[in-house]
Amino acid sequence: MTGCVAELFFWTVGSNVYIPDNITGCHVYHEKDERVSRAEHPYWHEKQMYTESRDITWSLRNKRPDKLRDTLKEVEILLSQYKCVKASWKNKVVLQIILSNGYVITYLVKQNVADIEKVLIDKSLCGKLSGEFISDALLTNSFIILSYPNLAKLDYVYFQKRGNAGDVGKKIEKVSAFDPKFGHFQIPGPSTRRVNRHLSYCSDRNLLLVWCSINPKDGCPWSPLVSDCEQANLVLLSINGPRLEVISHVKTEYNLLNATLSQKTQQIITVELVSSRSEETTVERGTYEILKTKLQQSRSISMTLPSLFTCLSVHPSTNRLLFGCQDGTLVMFDETFMTMHSTQASLVPVNIKWHSNGAVAFVVSASGNIQLFDLALNHLNFQLLGDQFSSEKVLKTDMFFKKTVFFEDMQWNDCDNDTELSRNSQFLLLIFNKGPLAVLQLYFGLMSQEGLSVLELIKEYIKHQQLYEATNLLCSLHWESDGPSCYAGISAIANYLLRLPLNAERESYLEKTLGMFYSPVKTSIANILEYRDPICRLARRFFHLLLRYSRFEKAFLLAVDIGSEDLFMDLHYTAVDHNETSLAEVSKKKAEEIQELCINSSEEESSESDYHSDYYQNPLQSYPSNSDLVEKVMHHQKIKKSPSLQERCPSRVPKLRLRHRTENTDKDSTVDYFHSTTSYQPSENYHDAIGKELVNELIQDYTDALLDKPTIDVDGSSHVFTYL
Repeated sequence: MTGCVAELFFWTVGSNVYIPDNITGCHVYHEKDERVSRAEHPYWHEKQMYTESRDITWSLRNKRPDKLRDTLKEVEILLSQYKCVKASWKNKVVLQIILSNGYVITYLVKQNVADIEKVLIDKSLCGKLSGEFISDALLTNSFIILSYPNLAKLDYVYFQKRGNAGDVGKKIEKVSAFDPKFGHFQIPGPSTRRVNRHLSYCSDRNLLLVWCSINPKDGCPWSPLVSDCEQANLVLLSINGPRLEVISHVKTEYNLLNATLSQKTQQIITVELVSSRSEETTVERGTYEILKTKLQQSRSISMTLPSLFTCLSVHPSTNRLLFGCQDGTLVMFDETFMTMHSTQASLVPVNIKWHSNGAVAFVVSASGNIQLFDLALNHLNFQLLGDQFSSEKVLKTDMFFKKTVFFEDMQWNDCDNDTELSRNSQFLLLIFNKGPLAVLQLYFGLMSQEGLSVLELIKEYIKHQQLYEATNLLCSLHWESDGPSCYAGISAIANYLLRLPLNAERESYLEKTLGMFYSPVKTSIANILEYRDPICRLARRFFHLLLRYSRFEKAFLLAVDIGSEDLFMDLHYTAVDHNETSLAEVSKKKAEEIQELCINSSEEESSESDYHSDYYQNPLQSYPSNSDLVEKVMHHQKIKKSPSLQERCPSRVPKLRLRHRTENTDKDSTVDYFHSTTSYQPSENYHDAIGKELVNELIQDYTDALLDKPTIDVDGSSHVFTYL
C-alpha cells in the first residue's frame, strides 16, 4: 500500500522522551558518556554506532563559542515558560521561532538530516514592545510584525539592512544586525476586551490582514458610543516600506473562524460559525473582494457539518476547505465543483496543515498523533525508517513521551522544488505545548522527480495497483489550475490499464479516467485545444480494446464522445461480423452524418476565406463573430456531460446554500443545491430493443443521455454544477 517513509527527530536533551532501541527511525539527543542498563537497552551501543555512521548527532557538543548543549537546555526552559506563537522557515535549513515574551530563537539545521548545527537566542525585541505578551507574529526577511491580545495596536519592526534569504551558510545573525526601525501603529478593532489577533500576509501585493474571532452574542463592556471602527474584526492594511496604512475594515455577520488572503486573486476568504450544536454545525464561507478603499462581500456559501467543528485548513489555492469534526469526520468542500465529500479519520483532529503544493494534508490529534490524507481524502500510511516493514495508518508520536503532551502547531519548510533536497526529502516542524520541538523528515526516494506532488502520488498508486485511489485523486483536480497534472495523470492511468486484459473493473476505471476530459465538470476551450489530440489517441486505443472484447455498447458511446467517422465504420464492420445488424446500421448512419457535417464545415471554411478577401477590399463590412469557430472546435471534440463517467461516493449528503450579494440589491439571491443521484445506465437487452424503425431514436437516445446535467440559472447566468 502507498505510504510515506519518515524519520522523527526530537530536539531535546530532557528525560521526557523515551525511544526504544529497536526503533531506528526516531532520534533524541543524549548526555555525554551516559550510562544505561544493558538489560533495559540491549542495543544501546549498536544504535549509537548506527546513528553516528549516518552523520546524525548522538550527543551534542558543548565547545565554545556555541556551547550547543547548554543553549538547547536554555531553549527548553524558555519553551516550558512561554508559548511559541510563530514558527517560520527562512530557507530550507534556517528556522526561526518567536515566543510570547518576544524572544527570537534561530535554528540552523543540516541539509541532509533534521539535525541541529547551531542555536541562537535573540533578546533584541525585549523591552521595546507595546504589550506584555504577543498574540501572533509575522517573520519575513524584511520586517517583523507583532500583534497583541489586549491592544488594538501592531508593532512593526522594519529592517533597514537586508539579509540574504537564499543564504544557506552557517552564519545566523540577531535582529539587531539588520538595523531595525521600530514603529507602533493603531488599528481598528476592539480595545476593551481580550481577543487573539491573527495575521495573514500576501507577499506579492504587500497586503496584511488582521482578523480576530468575536462572537456577536457575547456582551461587550459598556460604552456610550461604540463606533464601527471598534467593532471591526477584519482589517486590511498595506505595507509601504517602513509604514503601515489601513485600507479598510469590516465587521463580519457571524463569529469568524478563519480569514486568509488569496495569493493569486484580490480576495479574502473567510469562514464564519453560524450555529453549533451537538448534532451538527453550520458554517459559512465568504468571499470579500478587495477594492481600492473598501472590502465588499461578493458571495457566501453555507455548509452543514455532521458534528461539532474542531479545526479547518484552507487549501493553498483557496478554492478548497478541509474541516475537522469532533467525531473524527473530515469534510472537504470544493468551490470549483460545488461539492462536499467526507471520510472518517482514525483520530479526532485538532490541527490540519496542507503541504505547500496542496497534494496532501497532515491531520494531527491533541496528543500529537499524525494521519496523512491526499487531495481526494485517500489516506496514506506512515513507515518509520528502519530495517523492518511496519506501515501504519497513524504515526503515534505520543508513545515516545513519558508524560502527556499537547500538540500546538506545525510548519513546512517551503523550499524550491528544483533543489535536490526538496525532491528527495522535506522537513515538517512539530510544536508541542511547553516543548519540545520535533521535526518529521519525509523521504521521497531517489527515483521521485516530483516530490510530494499529485502526479507522484498517482504514480505510486499505480505502482501499488491502487487504481481506485488513483482515479479518485485524478478526478479531484481542476483543469483550470492543474491542466498539466490532469493530462499527465490521465496518460499514466490509461497507459497502465490499456496494457492489461480488459475486465469490468478496469473498464470502469478507464471510463472514469477518460471521462475526466470528455465529461469535465468545468473546462475551457484552451484546455480542449491543448490536450485534445493526445487524449483522443488514448480514447481510440480504448475504443479498439472494447471492440476486441465485444463491448459494442460502450464502444458506441465512446465513439459518440470522440466524434470520428472511422471509429463508427470500424464498429459497423465489427458488428456485421458478429451479426449485430441493428448496431451496424446505426453506426453506418452515424458515420454518414459525421461525413456530411465535415463536408458542410469545409464549405463554410472556404466561404469564410472568400469573405476575408472581400473584407480587406471593403473594410467597412462587419467581421463575423467567433461563435462559429467555437462551435467547430466543440464539434471535433464534444464535451458531453455524463454523470456515470465521474464517480464519487460521499458518505454524507450535506446541503449547500449559495448567496450572491450585490451593491444594488439589499436582499440575497439564494439557490439550494443537492447531490444528483441519477445517472445514465445502458440497456441490458440491447439487441432486442433495436429495430430498423428505431434507428433515429437510438442515435438520439445515445447522444442525449450524455447531456443529462442539471443547468441552474443564477443571477441571469447559466451555471452547470455536477454532484458526484
